[in-house]
Amino acid sequence: MKHDDPVIQELSEKAAAGDPHAQFTLGIRYYRSEGVRLDLREAIRLLKAAATQGLPEAQQELGIIYLLEGNPASGESWLRKAARSGSGFAATLLGNRFMGVSGRIRSPWRARIWYDRALSLGDLGAHWSMAVLILKGEETPEAIELAMDHLRKGALAGDLVAAKDFAVYASRGWGSPAEADRLLLEVHAWAKRNRTERGGRERSLVLKALFEHRRARAFEPSAPPQVAEAQAELARRKEQGLDPDVKAHQTSKKNLKRLEIAATRGSAYACGRLGCYLGRMWRKGPEGDLDRAISLVRLAATEESIPWRIAVASLLIRRSGPGDAAEAAYWLRYGAEQYPQAANMLGSLFSRGQGVPRDEASAIAFWHLAAGMFPEAAVRVGESLVRGLHAPVDEEIGIEMLQKAFEAGNPDAAEILGTLHDEGAGVPQDGAKAERTGRRRVFWPGNGTEGTRR
Repeated sequence: MKHDDPVIQELSEKAAAGDPHAQFTLGIRYYRSEGVRLDLREAIRLLKAAATQGLPEAQQELGIIYLLEGNPASGESWLRKAARSGSGFAATLLGNRFMGVSGRIRSPWRARIWYDRALSLGDLGAHWSMAVLILKGEETPEAIELAMDHLRKGALAGDLVAAKDFAVYASRGWGSPAEADRLLLEVHAWAKRNRTERGGRERSLVLKALFEHRRARAFEPSAPPQVAEAQAELARRKEQGLDPDVKAHQTSKKNLKRLEIAATRGSAYACGRLGCYLGRMWRKGPEGDLDRAISLVRLAATEESIPWRIAVASLLIRRSGPGDAAEAAYWLRYGAEQYPQAANMLGSLFSRGQGVPRDEASAIAFWHLAAGMFPEAAVRVGESLVRGLHAPVDEEIGIEMLQKAFEAGNPDAAEILGTLHDEGAGVPQDGAKAERTGRRRVFWPGNGTEGTRR
């Protein structure tokens, strides 16, 4: 059969002549539909021809295909042949089969034999599988130490999952959080050296895992005394019985009296709505009362409603009294993962050292959560990645974040991008582009020269 593509034609001729490497390459192309039509039967025929000649890669791929296509007996048979031919990954896959994955009857001792074989054959990815197998047994100090050692070795080999799990278990006290941080940085460096599409995806995942780890160990907030007092007060009010007729959805003059009654009787919703109204009216009129607003929204926040927690934190930061920043950090900590606004506020608190120890690395970690919604957070994280300030150096991802902030109209992003183009840091040096980009900051709306975006 003639092919228009000369590469496919050459592979076909070599495969027909019995070249196992050509048979393997062409079989993979048929299976993945790369340059040829998708043809599972032809793919299996070519891979089987190469595998029969003893090519480990073909034996391994043929085993995987059989497993995926629902033929476990043939799949395991070819994987065993691949492992005997020196494929460590095939041995790892066989270990996974005996660990209870894919419907196989679980046999831990057989899984361990195959993982040991995989490690002896050089498949460092088996370290993570071995750690999981060990931790499925008894969590004795010896077992934990051995499992953590396997995770450590897997992470040093560039295994992102091993590094993430090491960080998770380190947060439980099974290892050093500082070492977990270092291992995640090692995996990032490994992914950065891997200049492929997979390496690019893994860099983003590593950064996400690194910042998640830093947020988890940033601080363990202890409840300030005001929280217990608010819980007791709300319980006391509820003893009077709720008013079933209060369904206020607007804080208008007409509803204020009903909100007052409901708040007195323990309605967390009414407390929150009334408190937010008083907070908005602060400095706007005689009805504003910031202290009372905070007290009311704090009552609503004790009901574990994250929006009310963010609201009371905002009011506390606005008041800026003694202990307010620490209490604000307590409330924000529980909403940072779901609400970018909370993450952005926590990043600012860590950056300034308000209510929490000053820690730029933790600030960047929280701003990373908020970067998708808040351009100013994206600027801080982007510059940190480009410059390597409190984060690993990753110019590509940093420039991408700065560019998005720039397109969203952030003047600081324009100034930083202009400087980077001028210096050639992370981007090609381009004086003209630097001047054009940098001038955006000067002529940005809001700088006194509205209407002139050059």
